Amino acid sequence: MALDFLGPEAFLSMAKRGSFRKAAAHLSLSQTALSHRIRKFGEGLGRRLLSRTTRQVTLTPAGLDLAARARGPVEALTDALAGLRARVGAGQQSVAIGCLLTIAVHHVPRLLGEFARTHPGVTVKVFDNSAIEIAERVVRGEAEFGITIVSANRWDLDLTPLLTEAFVLACPASHPFAQRANLAWDELQGIPLVRVAPHTGNRALIDEALGARRGVPLGPAAEALMGLLRRHFRAHAAPGEMQTTAQSA
Repeated sequence: MALDFLGPEAFLSMAKRGSFRKAAAHLSLSQTALSHRIRKFGEGLGRRLLSRTTRQVTLTPAGLDLAARARGPVEALTDALAGLRARVGAGQQSVAIGCLLTIAVHHVPRLLGEFARTHPGVTVKVFDNSAIEIAERVVRGEAEFGITIVSANRWDLDLTPLLTEAFVLACPASHPFAQRANLAWDELQGIPLVRVAPHTGNRALIDEALGARRGVPLGPAAEALMGLLRRHFRAHAAPGEMQTTAQSA
């Protein structure tokens, strides 16, 4: 059975002081609010904790037993929460974010430097995962937000566009496309392409743009990309820039 902390706190304050007025003043509550919390707490337990008349309030046998057993643990929890608030107030804070590796390498270091100067007491943890993994971390509450690409679009997340950048084609200097300033996706039809791993967000965007014009893949490993380009004199569509979004739950 799940119980909130407010009910036990209200009950023990009342049991200790023997007065709704004094207990309510101690917790900075109205007497009506205090009475509501205690009543809700007792209903959740299925037991009557207080016996109230026009002249006095006393604990029932169940209330006496509960007060004796719960006072120590609740007071310990109260002290622990107070200590936690004090540490947070002293600046011991942390935040976790998710970020694609391509973005983390080029943009995040400068931003983290600026953030550290304005928030010196906050520790930042960066998860450099794939677009899918970043979205999952945000949903699970492991990251406050994620910086990723539109291929990670999810119905259960709020997306805020940050910037839009274009894909570029990487190819040897001797390739016919090397001197071109712009290319259409249609022009890549039938050309063998080196593409990144299937699970990446960029691969999903590229495959969607190419459609049936995907050509013949030479290999899926991004880390072998430049070696394959030099050896096979082929082309590669890469996110020199990409449409980037921030995701939050």
